[in-house]
Amino acid sequence: MRYLLSSILVIITFNFLQAQDYQVTNMQGYVVETPKFSIANDIVYLTFRTNTKLYKFPATGPQSPISNPIRFDPTFWGPNAVDIAAHGNNVFTIAYDYNSSGNNYVAKVGYSTNGGLDWNNFIIDTIQFGNWLPRRADLPQVMVSQQGNPYFFYWVFQNSSDTSGLYMYTFGMKKKLDKNIPRARYEYAVAPFVITLNNVDYVYVAYYIDSSYYLIYSNDGGNTFSQPKELQTFWVMWPSDDWKPRFQIDNSNKLYFYYSYMDYGQPGQPPADKMYHLVTYSDDWGSTWSEPVQIDTNFYNIDFRIVGDKFVKSYIDNEDGNLYLQLSYDLLSWTNRIRVNSIDSSVAGGFETEVYNDKLAFAWEDKRTGNEEIFYRLMEILTKVDENTIPINFVLYQNYPNPFNPSTTLEFDIPERTNVKLIIYNILGCEIEVLLDEELEPGKYKVDFNAKDLSSGLYFYTLKTPKFTKTNKMLLIK
Repeated sequence: MRYLLSSILVIITFNFLQAQDYQVTNMQGYVVETPKFSIANDIVYLTFRTNTKLYKFPATGPQSPISNPIRFDPTFWGPNAVDIAAHGNNVFTIAYDYNSSGNNYVAKVGYSTNGGLDWNNFIIDTIQFGNWLPRRADLPQVMVSQQGNPYFFYWVFQNSSDTSGLYMYTFGMKKKLDKNIPRARYEYAVAPFVITLNNVDYVYVAYYIDSSYYLIYSNDGGNTFSQPKELQTFWVMWPSDDWKPRFQIDNSNKLYFYYSYMDYGQPGQPPADKMYHLVTYSDDWGSTWSEPVQIDTNFYNIDFRIVGDKFVKSYIDNEDGNLYLQLSYDLLSWTNRIRVNSIDSSVAGGFETEVYNDKLAFAWEDKRTGNEEIFYRLMEILTKVDENTIPINFVLYQNYPNPFNPSTTLEFDIPERTNVKLIIYNILGCEIEVLLDEELEPGKYKVDFNAKDLSSGLYFYTLKTPKFTKTNKMLLIK
């Protein structure tokens, strides 16, 4: 084990910029559940288990609530779990359903190759009645590699034969991942992760069993897996399926693992009943891991993400009914919390997050309309530098680096509180993206711009306020 190096001095704060959050569903009193969603090609694909229909809208948010979502599997009878992932125009789903005619449960996979317009659906596993596919927050899951290959993960509980356990399916192959685990022991808090290295898909799966978290991995696209490697052992604890253990990767290809546990105290001592949220990392793809860093003890359910060079933790505060996030550069010093939902005390249930183009997207259950609906928000992370310095003049600096590929930083000064727009244009003067449209306090700011989906060429960026407008050039070379 190696200690996680960190910098204690943090001299920046963050602003989270997006004009509003958006209502996605129009259920009008019908039940909603925690949404599952994925983003590809600036399109959001969102679903949830109670209606397992597809809500498709731009990554910036829908123009109005969606009353007629796409029914991606007309044969569903009583689905109780679902997950979704997208890559390019390909969309993949996995769901648990009850088959009344066969008196059994089935795990079903669906896929579309044209952005969710047309679907193919088929059963990958059938579970006889008396056994079941348990609904969990961590499973089922579907993940797509950078090559576009889908990997489906699900868990079976059977009490009449020794086939209980964790399974992975990819087209043409189904594998039981825990053949050496006795039937009386179960995996909890399962965290799969897929990444492509040198044109090969590496598959990582972490899970908790007994008093330890373990890791298995495959370096051949899931054909073979390593023996379980112990990541962390505890005294007396119990993780929940509702928690969100997660792998993340930073810009330097360092692999992070976030996990939680509840400490009930050591034997012979009073119960602690304290929640711990921890992060560890590996810079050799899982061979060795750092000592864990504790990032929180206050909240039951934390979602951990890496956005650019920043760590993000988000959570629901059940005391005030709001969804919050905080950021850090070092996992030790965190910003003050920022509320995600625009209407106070409106959050009604669970939430999910996705990272897309160095932005963070949220979808959650919300009750502000009087009914429970799904709301969505895409948040730009803006960095305010040295908040104690107030500039004298409006200034828009040259981006750096320039030329760039694919990311660059735009920096500007604001001497007074005012509305600020930062807009990207192409060489024809067509608007490409509105990076900012927000009222800002005086200060020095910088924001990252990712142009990975744009072609090489000359672009312009314009800073607009009621008193100041300036445009600079920047060159993208791929």
